[in-house]
Amino acid sequence: MEHPLFTPLDAEGKTYRGFLPVHNKEYLIQVHFLNDNDLPLIYGEPEIQRLLQRCDTEQVKRRLAQCGDINPLLAELKEILEQETTNDADILDTSFSRRYKAIMTELMTIGFDKVQDFSNDRVTFSLTDAMQQRRHTIYASIPANYPLTTPKITAQLPITNVSATTLTNAVEQCYRIIERYQPLFSCLDELDQHTRILDPENPGYDEAWRRIALINHCSLHIELHPDRPQEQPKAIRFFGNEKSTKILRDMWQHASQWDPSATPFQNIKSIFGDKLVLKSGQGSVFTDNAAADIECGICYIYKLHHETHGDQNPDVVCTNDQCNRGFHPSCLYEWLRSNPTTTRSFNVLFGNCPYCSEKITIKAIL
Repeated sequence: MEHPLFTPLDAEGKTYRGFLPVHNKEYLIQVHFLNDNDLPLIYGEPEIQRLLQRCDTEQVKRRLAQCGDINPLLAELKEILEQETTNDADILDTSFSRRYKAIMTELMTIGFDKVQDFSNDRVTFSLTDAMQQRRHTIYASIPANYPLTTPKITAQLPITNVSATTLTNAVEQCYRIIERYQPLFSCLDELDQHTRILDPENPGYDEAWRRIALINHCSLHIELHPDRPQEQPKAIRFFGNEKSTKILRDMWQHASQWDPSATPFQNIKSIFGDKLVLKSGQGSVFTDNAAADIECGICYIYKLHHETHGDQNPDVVCTNDQCNRGFHPSCLYEWLRSNPTTTRSFNVLFGNCPYCSEKITIKAIL
């Protein structure tokens, strides 16, 4: 038999099953011969059926009807399928070439000096504004059938998702966004340069908020209006023990009116004075002691990445003004849970501060 991968399933030689090699790929098919004048029935996996359906049906029928036994039929079928898969490869090659040419043409228009990274399905752009020389990273995911399908753009900007039809269009839009938010970027830069930023860990231009360190283990969360950053903040919140934060809230409420002609940094420096933790050379200097005041008193880091309970800050603060240490909820819970003097009522642990032995409580972490 010319096709050793085929075997008859019956004694009459009417039904055969086996593997037909097509361009070095083997397809499982079954052939069933009916009466002499009837077209053989061909069964196979979905890809075989799809390829046959795309062929000229009448021509295929004529060619297969002339085959009286299995060997010429398999030879005809093999030729038909190889021709069809060759056409598929040609279409794929043409499509890939068209896509690659479209991408490269756009990158040449944009400028390769703005391309930070480039792969088959992703481009990373680094855009710099003309005045301040700030760098902004733009990520473009390129679909397989680009430019028929639009790219997905993610930007480290106040508008993170950019809707664009092409890469060139995306870069143009991002430049407009960059120019639009220059005042916001300047305000954020000033805060980042002069104050101790607790959150975000890596401050960027895609977030219009900052958590700023104050003395006595307190902090200030401030959120700016992206389009009007020098106006009174969109949101403000204090963190720390109750007595310390009450003093800060009173200072905020009794301060003179927020000055929109000044920057947010200038305003909060005017309001909080020496209670603001500043970087070196700025007054209330951020030192190792200030760092100890900010970090968790048990694990000695500020942000804890907890597998079960997510990111935690040392927001549970001892009420003793002479101590005033802060702890991550999970750190304090584990500390108290391991201490034999700790008592428990329902889901609350009652124990002593690890530093000053002042009474301290924490809800049980389940």
